[in-house]
This record gives sequence, structure tokens and C-alpha cells, in this order.
Amino acid sequence: MDSLVGFRFHPTDEEIILLLTLKRFDPGFSVRTIKEIDLYSFEPWELPWHSDIQSEEEVWYFFCEPYYKYAKSKRANRRTKEGYWKKTGNGSKIKRKYSTEVIGTKKILSFLRDDTAAKKAKTEWVIHEIAVEDSPDYEKDFVVCRLERKRDKKHGVSKDQSSQIFTSERNHVAEATNRNHVA
Repeated sequence: MDSLVGFRFHPTDEEIILLLTLKRFDPGFSVRTIKEIDLYSFEPWELPWHSDIQSEEEVWYFFCEPYYKYAKSKRANRRTKEGYWKKTGNGSKIKRKYSTEVIGTKKILSFLRDDTAAKKAKTEWVIHEIAVEDSPDYEKDFVVCRLERKRDKKHGVSKDQSSQIFTSERNHVAEATNRNHVA
């Protein structure tokens, strides 16, 4: 993981669609800022550690191969060990700039944690799942997931316990790194 001072990665949806198209034509294609990962085998607070680029903005990008519930279905299974990603809203179409041509779709997913009292606790983790329009020429199915940690803006504090775990782990790693550089 690198922490690059002054580096920002803010691609537009159209730029992400371009990268995603290249990835679907050639599954070996890679970009340093977007790592390929099995997103749903990790909890959201574990995912930032799998990104090659760390950012204070708490936004991470991943290529992910969708996992479908049934062999001949397009219904995605987005469950993890401690919860699941729930689609919020109807999603939106991504259009080419200065055109009405639809080049992809974007779905917004919120992470709900399974609580012991059979309640679902909403967390501060959100994914923007971006998919390109389908084509028979593609080698493999991929989406780009933009993981974002939404903090409580009023207090600047996290809303769930998972963020406390994430913050303490991040601080522990930072302290260990500082000790290694000083020694």
C-alpha cells in the first residue's frame, strides 16, 4: 500500500466505463489505482487494506467479478459473513458526455450488518457499482466498485462499530510504520 502525498484519483463515470471496457475485453488488463478483488468475501472495513492506494478521502476502487445466485441468472449475491450489500434506489444510466448514448449503469449499495437481535444495522459503508453495457465480444464479466466510507458530517464521527475497528487497525499500522522508519 502506498500513501502518495498530493495524489488524487477522481475518475468520471465515463472514464471508469472506459477502464471497465478494457478489463472486460482483456481480463489480464490492470490499473494500479483499481485492484481486482473478490469484493464480497471481505467485510467493508477490511477492503481498504486490499487497495494498493490509500487516501485520506476514504474512497477506494476495485474491479470485481459479480457472483450470481443462480447459474443462468443476473441476480447478484452480495452477502458477506457479517452482513450484505443492499441496493438503494433504482440506479442510474451513465451516458456518454455530450450525447444521449447509454454506455453503462450505476447502482448504489449500502452495507447492512446482521445484528444478533435479528435487526439489520445500517453502516457508513456505501458502494457505487458501475457496469458497462453488455457485449458478446467481452471475455469476462466485471464491474467497478467505488467503496466509500460516509462519516457523520455533523460530528465527524463514525456511525458504527466497524469503523472503530477500521480506525484502530489503521492507527496501529501507522504507528508500526513510524517505528520502522525511525529505528
